[in-house]
Amino acid sequence: MMKTHTVTISVLSGMPNPTENISKADLDQFISNMNFESTNAPTDAPNEYHGLTICDLNGDARYALFTQPDQSGGNSILLLDYEDSAKNWQTSTNVDGYIREIKYLFNIDISTQLNTESTCNSKVAQPEIVPPYHTESGYWNWSPMYINQFNITRVNNCYNYAVSLRTNTFAQVGRASGYPIDLSSREAFDLSVFNGARADGLTYPAVIHEIDITTSFNSLVALITAETDSGYDFHWAKLSYDDLIDPNAFIWSHKAGQTNATHLGEEFQIFEDFDKALTDALPTLRGYRNTKIVAYLLVDARYARIN
Repeated sequence: MMKTHTVTISVLSGMPNPTENISKADLDQFISNMNFESTNAPTDAPNEYHGLTICDLNGDARYALFTQPDQSGGNSILLLDYEDSAKNWQTSTNVDGYIREIKYLFNIDISTQLNTESTCNSKVAQPEIVPPYHTESGYWNWSPMYINQFNITRVNNCYNYAVSLRTNTFAQVGRASGYPIDLSSREAFDLSVFNGARADGLTYPAVIHEIDITTSFNSLVALITAETDSGYDFHWAKLSYDDLIDPNAFIWSHKAGQTNATHLGEEFQIFEDFDKALTDALPTLRGYRNTKIVAYLLVDARYARIN
């Protein structure tokens, strides 16, 4: 049977997410088995972690599926239908069917993880500074009010966000510079991602504490790696700064994979605390094991080239 659609599950931040090709008949059967019913659009962007994006062979999104907690304390599945404008949003309580489909397609068991937010979600209540998410224009983030922004969010990852370049290619470290990622071991992976980032134009500062990140084009970023159920993954965090509010206020921010950009950890006032603040935030990167900070690098957006 001809494979006409690609299903992608959102579980990784930097590396390409797992994909599987399916036929139109299998897609229609899956959607039918879920017993979706029309519903109102959610007020906030739903949880993209463990979500599915279903595209046609041209790469155009057909459906997006998300998990979300329901009022009973369990979970439900949300479906965003890009083609049927009369019922863009639909919902289903057939969570078991969703779990089985993911297990069948990707051999990933999400049954014990449905209430975990994405590898990225770490919230700060009423922060005093706002990292450069560009939420007002949909530059990185999307909301149910602007459905088409999800297409932008799903094709730009943590590397795009860290380098402040939206390539719409789910940018891979070293791809623009021809430096391959080595998956033969964890040590080889960490080293190849570090060297690939440097080949892409990121620099390794000799003295981090002398970095000037107050210019519009300089950013201090952190390369983080981890092990996941789908293999090794890299993640990037960016140190955000806003001198209009507080010249000594900093907070790490990030964008994990297909998810929205968010804060990471707590705000801090002294620049020298950047390492402690990020280290304290590492446990919030869910779905990760043996997580570590590989290096801090400097991004000059005028010279970095990624793809």
